[in-house]
Amino acid sequence: MRNSKITSYFQYCRVVPLIAHIKPLIVFIFILSFALISNSCKKDLTEEPIIKPVMTYMQIDLSSGNQVQINHVSTYRYELSTTGEDPYLYLKPLTKSNNPDSVIFTFEYQCPTGINEFQLFFASPISEERSVKTGAISAANNWSSYSIDLSTQLKQFSWGNIGDFLRLDFGTQSGVTFNIRNMYLRGMNAAEKAKALERDRIIRNDLLLESNLKKYFSSNFSSQISEVKVNTSSINIQGNYNGSGEYALCEITPYDSLTQISKFSNKITLSNPTFSTTIDRYVTRNGFKYDRLLSKWVIAKIGSQTDEIVSFAKFADQITPIQTMNAQRPSSKKGLGGYSVNRGFQSDLDDLNISSVTVNITPTSFMFSQPRANSIAHTYGDKTYYFDKAQVEELDRTMQTAYSKNIVVAAIVLIQKASECADPEIGRLLQHPHFTSQGIFTMPNMSNPQSVNCYAA
Repeated sequence: MRNSKITSYFQYCRVVPLIAHIKPLIVFIFILSFALISNSCKKDLTEEPIIKPVMTYMQIDLSSGNQVQINHVSTYRYELSTTGEDPYLYLKPLTKSNNPDSVIFTFEYQCPTGINEFQLFFASPISEERSVKTGAISAANNWSSYSIDLSTQLKQFSWGNIGDFLRLDFGTQSGVTFNIRNMYLRGMNAAEKAKALERDRIIRNDLLLESNLKKYFSSNFSSQISEVKVNTSSINIQGNYNGSGEYALCEITPYDSLTQISKFSNKITLSNPTFSTTIDRYVTRNGFKYDRLLSKWVIAKIGSQTDEIVSFAKFADQITPIQTMNAQRPSSKKGLGGYSVNRGFQSDLDDLNISSVTVNITPTSFMFSQPRANSIAHTYGDKTYYFDKAQVEELDRTMQTAYSKNIVVAAIVLIQKASECADPEIGRLLQHPHFTSQGIFTMPNMSNPQSVNCYAA
């Protein structure tokens, strides 16, 4: 009995220390497990599950190709090979209405050469009026993404109903291989939304400008500017105003918008209802020697908060020229477009009895903002620009050839898009802020003094 009790006692002495060590371990494991479970639950409560968007990919109608061979590589991937100068195809009609928020047409493509123009038609019906051109698609050896914002067109053409479909035109060149996959319409990302908001702002501003212009042109002003005469170093402006109060002769530069000015900054106070004012033709302004020949003039009634236009604006109607020439009149109705001394046979001018030509002049193809070899320096407005000598001389030969044959020349000045200009800085200055890639040429940018001086030069 005693031995049994002693044995039990020693067994108890061995077990108690063991339990004393095990118990903290069990507690630690329990606490750790609880913490892991707790953190897992917390993560599930705070983070939303990632849900991949379901894309409704669009498919090509394999029987619709015009001057393009269609190879259906896989479900949403196609290899296109153009066989003519008018390659196009149709996508299959929508089987469900398009989500109004899905306005970005997106696809991936491979094309080692690129295509010179991409156009979408919103069918049906199919017409140029129901289409949009997005310009060239650049070359890409690897899979690249291409996106087009169609929000304006989808609303304009009420496109997106069951049965509607798209026609895709792939440039005007034969022998082009274009791989395309995963075509679909999606919602805008943050950058596209910002761009769309800016576009809407521009449209609203244009509509306001249109409204203001209509009001301006329909006005019956009792005051008027009768003459603006530009001499070599001065400008004389004559006119009259009616009414009481303070009146001023105000200058409107090319980068000002007459109907959107509330307070005129460049103004000359008028003291007599009938006036004749002489001012300097050249002034230093915005770092340039500005030629006020470019400005127009208006009479305004000066107010404490806003100024009121009380006459129509007037540009120079008399200019003292540096050189004069006799008026030219074509000897016949026969004319030729796009003439250049290096284009075609000069004998055609005689054989066709040509008496007038148009000559396309693209100054942005040979104009530079910095000195370069074989260039002609030209200073205008105290700013020097540089023109490629060879291209200027070619232009001279074109004019001289026409002159020698008594051919009247009409020059067409064309401003290239910035990406095509010989000098990126000249392109940046002259490309219009609202230019879009659909345009072949751009209107010149007249929104700031630097661009106006560049274009005037």
